[in-house]
Formats: sequence, C-alpha cells, structure tokens
Amino acid sequence: PGTFSFVCTVEGHASAGMVGKLVVTPMVERTVVSVSLGAKGFKLSKKVVPAGVVVFRVVNKSKVKHAFRILGKKTPLLKPGKRATLTVAFRKPGTFEYSCPFKRHRVNGMAGKLIVK
Repeated sequence: PGTFSFVCTVEGHASAGMVGKLVVTPMVERTVVSVSLGAKGFKLSKKVVPAGVVVFRVVNKSKVKHAFRILGKKTPLLKPGKRATLTVAFRKPGTFEYSCPFKRHRVNGMAGKLIVK
C-alpha cells in the first residue's frame, strides 16, 4: 500500500504532463458464499465469515420466485433456476439477518443469520 509516482520516459512527455500518481490501497479480504434459495429456506455454504467484502452467489432452486436480502441490499427477483451475485461490505463484526423480501416468505422460514467475525 502507498502512493507511487509514475512518469513517461520518452523525451519531452513528462514536461508535457505525462506524469501521475498511483494509489495502492490495502487488500480487502473477499469471501465467497454460495446461497441456494429453496421452497422453505436458504442454504449458505458459510454461515460465519470474516469482516470484509462478501460475494453472495445466489441461485433459486425453488419453483417460485425469490430474492436474497441482507444489510439493506438485495438481489433482483429471481425466477426458478436463475442466478445473481450480490456483493456486500461488512465493515465490523456482528450478526446480520438475511431474508427473502416477500413478507409471506420470511414468516414461512425464508430468513436466517450470518455471523461476521
């Protein structure tokens, strides 16, 4: 991580403005979680993840439309067999509820908790 200067070494290019700075930020941990949407619930490949960026790879294996919602973000409405990816940044540890945003689905078991450590 840091700020690094760069310059074009062709004669006259640097003085013409072909210079700049490159900012390299610390690497953010990225975790992939597979999410399967079923008729009455979710199956997650990981229920405990480290803080950082989590990429949810969601597939609807149910016979009805569903979506996956967590931390105020959600996938589009997924028809049976369809897939979507949802990327969420968890900046601090905690327990975060996920659910299908359809009211009747949530009360019928389409909800759970993800633990971020």
